[in-house]
Amino acid sequence: MADKSPGMPARPSKRASSSSKQAAGAARSGRSVRAMRERPKLAFPLAIVAICVIGVAVVAFSRNERVAAIESAEPPRTGDHWHAAYGIYVCDSFLAPLPDSGTDPDGIHTHGDGLMHVHPFGAGAAGFNARVGVWAETVGMQLGDGSITLPDGTSYSNGSIECDGEPANVYLIRWDNAYNPDSVGEVFTSNFGDVRYKSDDAAFVFAVVPESKLDQVPRPDSISQLSAPVDEAGATTTDPTATGSPTASLPLEGLTDSTITVDPSTESTVVTESTVATDSTVAGQG
Repeated sequence: MADKSPGMPARPSKRASSSSKQAAGAARSGRSVRAMRERPKLAFPLAIVAICVIGVAVVAFSRNERVAAIESAEPPRTGDHWHAAYGIYVCDSFLAPLPDSGTDPDGIHTHGDGLMHVHPFGAGAAGFNARVGVWAETVGMQLGDGSITLPDGTSYSNGSIECDGEPANVYLIRWDNAYNPDSVGEVFTSNFGDVRYKSDDAAFVFAVVPESKLDQVPRPDSISQLSAPVDEAGATTTDPTATGSPTASLPLEGLTDSTITVDPSTESTVVTESTVATDSTVAGQG
């Protein structure tokens, strides 16, 4: 047999090739083992984070549902049918009632009769959520902090006009019982939209008057309409463009002269619901 050429490299033996393959396989196996060992270390904290996120979401959802249920459980509830007389009093007279806007997404609206109709369609306008701001949005009236803007664009704010030479401020006054001449009017100086409907047959007046004349603000003329709201059988509609008071359908003795009486010795600040941030004062009886 002829000798191998001295210039050609020697072919690796089968034993050496097998050893190299074993070494490579061991390296791959080692990497796989390390990856398997590291994977649980990442998976466990990720699982904990996911559980925490889901838990927080469930708790938040449950809390919101509970709060909504509590708020809507307070009257007026869905299905209740309340009415409140209202008026917009500027200096010394009432403006004409606002017209029916034709829209009613929440169930708090007007029919141009000088009444606020409070018939909540759902939890969003029931209970603690039944507020003057819902009505104002429906009729196109804007309520600011110490200001009001009517649907026609007429705006009143603190000091924007004068009545008999005195600067006038904007107030919202609520009587929880429109018929009771001895009921006390509650005066709000800001956050008008947060003022709640707390009873049927209430009365509200948006008053633009000097502070010195606040005790002379009368209850709204539309109290007479509470006996037969236009959305009930036998009622008639008041023309919102007409001037003057609507024809009385109830004896109003003791009501038309009933005013807010401010007595410094009895004036006190009222703490309202924690969900309503309003400045309010109850005027003492004279």
